[in-house]
Amino acid sequence: GWGYETPLLYDMEEKEYIEDTVLEDFVKENFADRSSTPGRSYDLFLVSGGDDAIYLAGQTGIYRHVVGGSAMEQILDGSLSILGDPTCQIMDMLVVDNNEFVTLLTGEKMVRFVYDPNIPSRPDEKLQVWSLEDEAVIRQAISRYQTENPAVYVEYEIGLEGNSMTREDAIKNLNTRTMAGKGPDVMILDNMPTGSYIEKGILMDIAPLLDSMSGEDAVFPNVVDAFRQNGHVYTVPCGIQLPYLLGAKEDINKMTNLSDIVHVMGEMRKQNPGADLTRLSSPKGMMRVFALTSAPAWQTAEGALNKEAISDFLTQTKQMYDIQMDGLSEEAVQTWEADKEMYLSYQSMNGEDLEDSDEIRTRHQGLYIMGSTQQFAAGSLNNISEYNCQTSLSVTEGFENCKSIPMNGQCSNVFWARTLLGINASSENTDLAQNFIKTALSTAVQIDVEDNFPVTRKAILDNYAAQWRLYKDNDYVSGQGSTVDSDGNEVVLLIRVPDEAKVNELIQWIESMDTAYVEDKTFENVVYEEGSAYMEGTKSLEEAMNSIETRLGIYLAE
Repeated sequence: GWGYETPLLYDMEEKEYIEDTVLEDFVKENFADRSSTPGRSYDLFLVSGGDDAIYLAGQTGIYRHVVGGSAMEQILDGSLSILGDPTCQIMDMLVVDNNEFVTLLTGEKMVRFVYDPNIPSRPDEKLQVWSLEDEAVIRQAISRYQTENPAVYVEYEIGLEGNSMTREDAIKNLNTRTMAGKGPDVMILDNMPTGSYIEKGILMDIAPLLDSMSGEDAVFPNVVDAFRQNGHVYTVPCGIQLPYLLGAKEDINKMTNLSDIVHVMGEMRKQNPGADLTRLSSPKGMMRVFALTSAPAWQTAEGALNKEAISDFLTQTKQMYDIQMDGLSEEAVQTWEADKEMYLSYQSMNGEDLEDSDEIRTRHQGLYIMGSTQQFAAGSLNNISEYNCQTSLSVTEGFENCKSIPMNGQCSNVFWARTLLGINASSENTDLAQNFIKTALSTAVQIDVEDNFPVTRKAILDNYAAQWRLYKDNDYVSGQGSTVDSDGNEVVLLIRVPDEAKVNELIQWIESMDTAYVEDKTFENVVYEEGSAYMEGTKSLEEAMNSIETRLGIYLAE
């Protein structure tokens, strides 16, 4: 259960707890970071197998253990079954005759697992998939692909698994293997030197594959075209996010670029002395949010450093930061520090700061505008649920004047490309790799993407069709969020499923985007580090830019 380091075993006859170090050590190693939705779904599910045997089930598979015994026997490999899909958590499970299992999963799925001695425990063919960090949507795709292709074993390698090496070391390790012809078949290219890979011919042209996917099942053409180079496409995102501004119409309609945002913030500060304008009270936090629609301008088409663009960005975001901090109340500063501490406590496994996280860009902002604890919001609209929240705000009494619009910075019409798929050009399994990418982009996977928007029109429409069935065509509230305003009163946002017109607006928003923001943490962190020194007054703009030019010159040369 959630809150317990290991399961507790209790002897009903002896009326005492049973100590089982084998079981405890196994759970600590394989299910340490787990949670549950009581009464609904579980990361780790236990069930009696009769006598002294118990079964443990979770994403990694089903295991049998005799209480007090020395072994944990894997009965079913989760990576070869639907259990490996993170969107399908266990709600209940029964052990039936002949070591068969009936499992109820989230998503209205019931699965029966049966042992077949004629099927090999590990398929002969192997497809290797590599990513720097664990990607939930890739696990979804692997589970689906494995089900549809039982003769192929998909091996998923995570470069930073276990935090045994740095990001740079993981990339160098991959590069060495790839140049030696021993690289993976499919590569997830987030925060990778994709431009260098394309230049060196490491990535396969997947334009023919993507162009062959037609109709509603096709990836949005504008998303594909944002990655097209002289007719070639070497990578495609498995999900996208939408940079946005949220607030009163008369304010955000004026925010057409960075300098306009600075001007409107200045007017807000005059009208709201001491108020928290953005809930971004650090230089890096401010830069990371507004980099969403500016970072694509920091390199030229040839891959060289665009010093003028970076200098302008630092100048503009420093003005934003200065306005935010000008006379900011002590209460707002304390709230920011508390937010950072709370986030760090949740991230105790990897120690990530709020400013370094995706959450600094994707926090649920509408509630804070309702509670008057910030004047406007900027960030990244990260999924369908968050779109539902924002459309609900504009139909909430007293907030009809609020709306969200695409954020423009140094670039316009920007989407954040996530989970970038690519194929190793030297792979001996390019047909299998292409089929894997088609699976990752299929409606079956895309409809359940949790942390991003789907990249196909059909997946979005099917997702909303399911919501309309479940929530009775917008007559039912699908959930709610709440916060406390400055006077201590609870503020509640009722979240409704948007109607067809609002869904079409979302699709039109996506279809109007033509510039891809692809995060490069190594590159951007140099800008943030030197930019923070400039904003805090320990370096002049010229000194910060000289350092950026030197440090990134070395990085780009590599």
